[in-house]
Amino acid sequence: MMLQPGMRATLYPKDMWDKAQKNEKVDESKLKPLSLAYTLCHPAGCTAEIEATPDLLNDLKKGGRLMVFAIHAAGAPAAYPVPLVGFEQAYAGPPVDPKKYGEQRRKLMEQIAQRKQEGAAKK
Repeated sequence: MMLQPGMRATLYPKDMWDKAQKNEKVDESKLKPLSLAYTLCHPAGCTAEIEATPDLLNDLKKGGRLMVFAIHAAGAPAAYPVPLVGFEQAYAGPPVDPKKYGEQRRKLMEQIAQRKQEGAAKK
């Protein structure tokens, strides 16, 4: 299947994110735009990837927030803020235990399914 180009994201340095949070003017020319290519689509949505170059990893370590932009099913853009607090420590730390990760992910999926059921019951 041929996939469309993907999503875009913007990397905000810490000082720029602080300004944005205070509704102060942000010099958008200093923001770092990123393009993420779709690699897989499934019923729950699409997955997009970008190469984790040394420059990108360095920017993520120093960054304040990553804003990921996608188009939702109704065709309108949607912004998803991704905090970068703790990214540098997590990257430098030990790898995640796959068993613990799997269990936490299973719990999260159960919570999401429960919330969907509760939302459907309210309608």
